[in-house]
Amino acid sequence: MQILLISNSTLYQRGYLDHVAASLQKLFGAARRIVFVPYALFDREAYARKAEQRFHDLGLELVSVHRTGDPRAAVAAADGIFIGLREGSFIECDDRAAVLAGPFSARVFRRGHEPLEVPPQTDLRQFT
Repeated sequence: MQILLISNSTLYQRGYLDHVAASLQKLFGAARRIVFVPYALFDREAYARKAEQRFHDLGLELVSVHRTGDPRAAVAAADGIFIGLREGSFIECDDRAAVLAGPFSARVFRRGHEPLEVPPQTDLRQFT
């Protein structure tokens, strides 16, 4: 399964998901069914429609879990998952690594530890 976690859907003066379009196509190109977790915004339906249209424009199929009868089952049956993260950064995950991508650092919060700022290209598996 491929997972791409994105902190924001746009960057200044760029269109919706333009900054991660190549990563979306690379990670999800072979996926038959990608599920979208639209809970970052109150209007889940509008958010889902916007994401589905952009994925369609990229030649990818996206299904929002909020429309399924069983979101957990939808995630379990998916070939990929699309979720949000911190502004300007995203995480590319596969069977080998979970790498912080994008141009910005991210802050990692772990119970019992001080927050840690990590640079781009950090493999985040070390924090699990």
